[in-house]
Amino acid sequence: MGLEAKVVLVTGASRGIGAATALELARHGAHVIAGSRNLLGLEALRERARGADGEIMPVELDVRREADVKKAGALARERFGRLDALVNNAAVGALGPVEAQSVEEWRTVFETNVLGTLLCCREAIPLLATVGGTIVNLSSAAADDGFPYLAAYSASKAAIASLSVALRRELKERKIRVSTVRIHYVASEFLSGVPAERIGEATEAWRREGLLAAVPLMSPARVAETIRFLIELPAEASIHDVDIRAAGA
Repeated sequence: MGLEAKVVLVTGASRGIGAATALELARHGAHVIAGSRNLLGLEALRERARGADGEIMPVELDVRREADVKKAGALARERFGRLDALVNNAAVGALGPVEAQSVEEWRTVFETNVLGTLLCCREAIPLLATVGGTIVNLSSAAADDGFPYLAAYSASKAAIASLSVALRRELKERKIRVSTVRIHYVASEFLSGVPAERIGEATEAWRREGLLAAVPLMSPARVAETIRFLIELPAEASIHDVDIRAAGA
């Protein structure tokens, strides 16, 4: 139990849940390989972790690029010879009605959210197998609820949930556990850059379907604490699925 000296790869680590998770793990003694396309954000994160019991090691990582994923794996292999955990957090969304969205928008969502998760799992499994370990895949309430205007994102998160089940069954004999964390109503920059008009249309559609709740958004730090708990579990324990959302949502 505990995180001291554990080696963890966190994707999408420059902001939001990924940044909160990297900081949480480093503060509890982990060596965190923090991956993101935003190197400036990662450097700022490393500064925030100075003085922590652990450390944050930035690595430029676009999970859609196999070469980037292999580079992150090589850092873990060459410096530590193993991974103790992988947190697949990197994700993007595309907001809009299905009939108006391009194939390229859907391709970007699936290449990032699903194939990116797959590439990171494939790279991590041999490193995790040296000690047993934990894979945490981030999903969403949208995987089950099928939010209108978020069809690509919802479908990708449903795919991640199914991937987690299959992986769990494949890897149990190798002592690698796989947990899915389904989130809802978490403060993030998910819709940054989306035109206000489109956000308004989507919000109205969610309201009509009863998918909105008048509650404050939950801090990413709460999700990070949950992820830390999953990684810290003793080897004989596994929590398969966690649903964490703002109270009342």
